[in-house]
Formats: sequence, C-alpha cells, structure tokens
Amino acid sequence: MHGDISYGKEVTIGIFFQWDVTREAPEPIIDEEEKVEAIQAIQEAIRDIQVVKFITNTATILPEQAKTLDNLVALLQKYPFAGLELTGHTDNVGTVQLNMALSLRRASEVKAYLAESGIASERMVLRGRGATDPMEENLTEEGMAKNRRVTIRVMVGR
Repeated sequence: MHGDISYGKEVTIGIFFQWDVTREAPEPIIDEEEKVEAIQAIQEAIRDIQVVKFITNTATILPEQAKTLDNLVALLQKYPFAGLELTGHTDNVGTVQLNMALSLRRASEVKAYLAESGIASERMVLRGRGATDPMEENLTEEGMAKNRRVTIRVMVGR
C-alpha cells in the first residue's frame, strides 16, 4: 500500500458518486513543528498552482499546465506525508448532471497526471462540484473560463 495518510472516512463526490477511501496506514513519524513547516512550505509553493484550468466541456489538461503540475509533484515527493483534495468545477453551460460528471472527470484527470508522475493515488481525494461554487459570475467568457478549473487543497496528517 502506498502513501502515508489515512483518511479513514467515506467521501461523497458530487451528487451521484461515492468513493470509499477507508484504509489503514501507519501515521508518519514527524513532529508537529515539521508538520507546520511542511504545510507552510507547500501552501506557499502552491499559491501559484492552486488552480488547473480547462477548456469548455473538456477534462483535458492543457499543455501549459504540465509544468505547474510537475512542480506540484516535486513538492509532494519532498513531503510524502502530505495529501491533496482535488475539487473539479465547471461553468454553468450544460445540465447539472453533465456538469457534476465533468467536474469529477477534471479532478480525476489531475489525479491521473499526478499518479502517472509517481504520487500514490491514496494521497488524493476527489470532489466534483459542478457549477455550484463559481469563482466569478458566468456572465462573460472570462468569468466562465475562471470557473472551469480544479482547485487543490493540501492535507497533512490526521
């Protein structure tokens, strides 16, 4: 089994999907000061990579996002006890059901990219929010573009 984080709870994804991430794993041997330092370092480093953007109605990672995700991989390799919450979002084009599924596919694509780069799948939790949590209003193409994204949140230990 890979990874150093035990989430130990069921996570509801979107409206229609559930993913049971219950598992047993040993707690990493790190002190609280090291945890705080790691969280601060990761948060500072991901400030510029907290959002992965997408084109309308796609879950394909754009080539310009690869360097961003590669930087995230390097951080996760440096701090093996850190995990991620990957939350997919969409603009308001399409039905609620399609947007929920698309948002989950976007989060899954980011997870797959990170997993193919050597990050254990167990370190990542997926969520799909559809168009329910926009960054901007969906009134302009610019606003809609900002809403087509995957947000990244760092989780460390229990």
